Amino acid sequence: MAVRRFSISIDEELVEKFDEFIEARGYNNRSEAIRDLFQNAIAKSELSDPEKPAIGAFGLVFDHSKHLNHKLVHEQHRYLDEIVGTMHVHIDESRCMEVTVLRGTAGKIDKIADKLSRIRGVISGKMIFEAPL
Repeated sequence: MAVRRFSISIDEELVEKFDEFIEARGYNNRSEAIRDLFQNAIAKSELSDPEKPAIGAFGLVFDHSKHLNHKLVHEQHRYLDEIVGTMHVHIDESRCMEVTVLRGTAGKIDKIADKLSRIRGVISGKMIFEAPL
């Protein structure tokens, strides 16, 4: 892969904050950090297209005393083509976490995550998207 050099002009205060940012995250130099920011911005932009292929992990925390396991499994079985797998973790006496890996279009994955997070008794849900390279 060819490397291309270019210059940018940035306010001094922003450069100082950026240097703190890259040091805190363990980057070796600004170029590495800027490359990652570019890649993340491009991936996020690509995932704004609901037809774009994507893979994601959806984590949710729920109150298992409300007997949600059956409701969640029933809903997940409606999406056998998109759901790759699920991991269940016991947090404490009343709460559990599930992480579900999904593959499909960004729009379909987002709709599934939204539907799962709206089931009564779900405490929180968070989706992490990635565009396959």
